Amino acid sequence: MRKLAVLLLILFSSNALANLDCFPLSFNQEQVLSLTKKVTKPLVLDPKVASDILINTFYQNCDASKLPPYDILQRGEMQGYQLEKHPWNGGSASKVVDAEAAKNSQYYVNCQEKAKEGCKNLCDTPPTYIWGGKGKYSKEGDVDIFENESSIEKIAKHPGIDCSGFVNAIFAMSGLKVRTDMKTREVASKTPARWFMNESTCFERVDAGSELKPGDVIAWKKHIVMVDKVTPDPFGIDHIKSHKDCKSKNIDPLKIKLVVSNSLGGINDENKDKKFDSSDLFGDEKVKSTNVPLTGVGIGVSKVPLGHLAMKYPSQIMELAKTACLAKFGKSGKRSKIQVTRHKLAGKKDMPSSHACLEKMEDRVKVKGVECLTKNCNF
Repeated sequence: MRKLAVLLLILFSSNALANLDCFPLSFNQEQVLSLTKKVTKPLVLDPKVASDILINTFYQNCDASKLPPYDILQRGEMQGYQLEKHPWNGGSASKVVDAEAAKNSQYYVNCQEKAKEGCKNLCDTPPTYIWGGKGKYSKEGDVDIFENESSIEKIAKHPGIDCSGFVNAIFAMSGLKVRTDMKTREVASKTPARWFMNESTCFERVDAGSELKPGDVIAWKKHIVMVDKVTPDPFGIDHIKSHKDCKSKNIDPLKIKLVVSNSLGGINDENKDKKFDSSDLFGDEKVKSTNVPLTGVGIGVSKVPLGHLAMKYPSQIMELAKTACLAKFGKSGKRSKIQVTRHKLAGKKDMPSSHACLEKMEDRVKVKGVECLTKNCNF
């Protein structure tokens, strides 16, 4: 039975990676070169563009950002890893205990193929989520997203970053600061989600009734994601005809199709190695029943439908959907657990030459591994 499951994962990944040449990349070669040491005057990148470059670089795959969103309900979590607790922070890291299973559960890397010229062979140490993983930032401004600080690498020797590390790296690559008083690379090891929720930093709140844009940040106490694609009816509320019906029982989280990019940890560490029945997500409220194999390891860097995150964060995701529903009818609702923010310089057509939220030219990061993209991507 297990061999069949592994075979299906291989076939699914191979098919997903095929025939993607017809889809254009969201970035160009100049933008990628901007992140190398060859360029002395790097570009300011849109957060959505930086996110796609980061995903493709992390997986050393030009097509990674073009794949359909990761379907948690069909694929479950990464397999072949064992959870380990950090002795100093209590968070969960993971180490590879079954190399073949870890390779075959990859979605963004096809381990049946050899690494391309100039690319890191990730299948030797298959990546996944690592709590506390931020990448390794040097004093010179380089960031190595395949390595972590020594205390983390003692447990997890494979590539992996956590949710805030992922979003912070995006803004570091963009040249957009998270805080006005610190270089983005300096805050990498201590960037809690609340910094992205705080209007006293370089972010401003997006009201519930405002249109979401790629690059917007959605943050709550335990997780942070970035909007990747705003789909039609992103919160699955078009069928609701009155503000009185903006209730959880009328919103199916599996119809919340807004696509977000993130680094996702364990769906439910308490239930690892068990089946998770999504019909139990909201108690008496009925949700499509699907059995999902859980390992507690998570998925790591990925694009997912926001509604799938309700498997782990039901109250936050439903609160976001309900406030969007109320805003549709000109009503306001409390959005205390979850915030949507936008960088103050995101989307600016005429970028200022200097700004408190703009990284100085000499402080911009250079990203290791982007050479894989410059050599192999069809721009």
